[in-house]
Amino acid sequence: MKKIKKYTTTEFYNNPSKVLNYVRDGGIVFLGYKRVKEPLAVLTSYKDYTQKNKAVDKSKSLWERYGHKAIHAPEYKDSAKYIRELRDQE
Repeated sequence: MKKIKKYTTTEFYNNPSKVLNYVRDGGIVFLGYKRVKEPLAVLTSYKDYTQKNKAVDKSKSLWERYGHKAIHAPEYKDSAKYIRELRDQE
């Protein structure tokens, strides 16, 4: 189990070396404000970061999965112009 510690942004600003040493020793740091539940940033070691990136699935991109469903209408390049033309027809 990794060591996890929460720091406020003010604590990090006043003493960043304390936080960075904690991360270097194998801990994870959540940075945020006292009144906000969700952290603004998460500090982890570079080694943990690279291991996580290697584990990411290399599946098809969004365009490869749904590109065949995309609508192609080159005659309507400017949507505002198209809307004006429809209004003029009425």
